[in-house]
Amino acid sequence: MTDEPLKLSARDTEDLSVVSTMVQDALTRTGDMVFHQRERRFLVLLDRFMWERDDGEPVDGKLYRRVRSILHFDDVLGVKTRNLDMNAREEVLELLAMGVPGTSEPASRVELVFAGGGAVRLDVDCIECRLTDQGRPWVTRRRPRHAVDTAN
Repeated sequence: MTDEPLKLSARDTEDLSVVSTMVQDALTRTGDMVFHQRERRFLVLLDRFMWERDDGEPVDGKLYRRVRSILHFDDVLGVKTRNLDMNAREEVLELLAMGVPGTSEPASRVELVFAGGGAVRLDVDCIECRLTDQGRPWVTRRRPRHAVDTAN
């Protein structure tokens, strides 16, 4: 495996589910999310857990990796938040998933869901998403854990 920067794009719900898998358990702050209304662009700076580098075999002292990444959405008409204090700019958030809500018209909304019940909803003309790693990965000893994990 190499440390080549990951570069993905999504233009439909299937592509978006792939990108969602790659950003699962990414860490961000409310201050690292920005909506450029004039450019119709929404950006999120993430510390992405590199699931593609995890073989699922926990070993004492195993080293995992995170990398700084940018999640970029174009054609964004508006942004709404739920259960997030956007004034708490240093609050760390854990991104669990993103996708198109089941009740949404095709490609009219994208939702980013965070641990603790917070969410960001993007009203979009169409799905235009990019995920790009920035810089080199760093080592971490912490692997994100979930109640459904069986390999602990």
